[in-house]
Formats: sequence, structure tokens, C-alpha cells
Amino acid sequence: MKRAAVVALITVISLSSLIDGDDTQEAKIFRVSDADGQPCLIATLRASIAVRYRTLGLDRTRFLTNTFYIPDDVESSGQCYHDNVTLQLSWAEGNYSMAFIFKSNETDALNTVWYASAIEMTFVTGNGTEYPRIVRAGPHSVRSEEGQSLMAAPSNFSYQCVSQENVDLFEILANGTVDQTSVDAVRIGLYEVKVQVGSLRSNSTFGTAVRCLRDLSFGVNHQHVVTVAIAAGLASVILIIVIGHAILKTRSKLRYTTME
Repeated sequence: MKRAAVVALITVISLSSLIDGDDTQEAKIFRVSDADGQPCLIATLRASIAVRYRTLGLDRTRFLTNTFYIPDDVESSGQCYHDNVTLQLSWAEGNYSMAFIFKSNETDALNTVWYASAIEMTFVTGNGTEYPRIVRAGPHSVRSEEGQSLMAAPSNFSYQCVSQENVDLFEILANGTVDQTSVDAVRIGLYEVKVQVGSLRSNSTFGTAVRCLRDLSFGVNHQHVVTVAIAAGLASVILIIVIGHAILKTRSKLRYTTME
């Protein structure tokens, strides 16, 4: 039985900046619930968005990039269904809209895996300060490549990735497919992501996390990054003191030898 869509609840929480990005941006938490108030999605994330576009030139085509972040006043909504869930974000009076479309590969209740099958974005460009001298001003629709399984985790588990993962979006053609040869490209950098879809606890808290490959490869641990950074800083200070002491000791010995 399908569950009707309702407006998602949105609050803002503060998380430390652990990777390169906008240090002033706060991670945001989004919830999507059905008509009965039962949550079907909870997510926290930070995102940078880079739009590469062509500009008007006298002798040759130039490319510029407009980079921005999901603002604090973002509005959210969503849809809850048995085998698919959508998180919809919009800001700048509707000039920017982004959708995360999740699906399940449900075979049975014990082996269901939820994943983002697509990320879509629509936005409007003009000839103002954000996109100066742009060639193709107006509305744009872009979408991630077909066949991807992003942010995948089994039912009752959450997906977590502190490291940045980049997703490229391409222009959507008239037949609904994506154009990967488009010269105007959009890249979304997702980081400090934690998402759970489908079965959620009654208090809307995250289940056990499935970590992304980049976190595992680089040994990123959300709870210990600050500790490691402090330890590295102290080690650097100690090393500088030791080297400085050795230099002073060597100079003193040379001065003593010269005086003799």
C-alpha cells in the first residue's frame, strides 16, 4: 500500500568541518514522513555545488564555474512509498531544486537494500552576478548517470560518509536520457552524509552505520579526527623544539671551539 507524501520536517544541527569545504556551512538534518507521521527517511548532509558554464567571448569560448552551498533557509518536502522514497530540496524562491530519489531492491524483508538511484537538479541561470556573460541563460535540468547505486545500505541500517563523494550531473535530453557530452556540467560534492531510508526507529534515530569506501580506505573516523589533528599538531611543536635545541647546541659548541 502506498503512503501519501507530506512536507518533511527540517531542523539544523552543527557538525565539525572535517574536510575541505565551506567551514561556515552547517550540516542539515532532513526528515520525510508519511501521512500518518511515520518517518521513511532521515538524513544529514553538507553539499557543495559547482556549475560549469560557457561564457560569451569575442575570440573564443571561455568556461567559468559558480560554486555555492545549500543555504540555511532551504525548504524540504518528500514522498514515501513502499519501494521508493524522494527527498526534495528547494531554495532561492524555487530557482534551485534538488531531488534525491531512493529505491529498494526488495527481494524479501531480510535482504532489502535502499540506495539513491538518481540525483536530479533544476536551476535557473541569468546574466546577473552569479552567471556573468553566460551563453545559455535560462532553466536547466540535470541528472546523475543512469545505473548508479549511491548511498546504499540494507534496511534497518544507515549509510555514513564523512569523506567527500562527488556526483556529476548532466543535461537531461528530450527523450529523458542524460547527455554526458554536455559542455555545461554540474558537480555535487556530498560530505558528512548520514542517511537511512525505509525502516526507521520510532524515535527517528539512525541505525548502525555502513561506512563508505573512502572513509574505510583513509581511516576516517568521525569521533577521532579532532584528536588526531591535535596529536599531529603537538608532535609538530615537539619536533620544532627538538630541532631548535639541536641547532642552538651546535652553535654554542662552534662558538666555544672558535674562542679556544
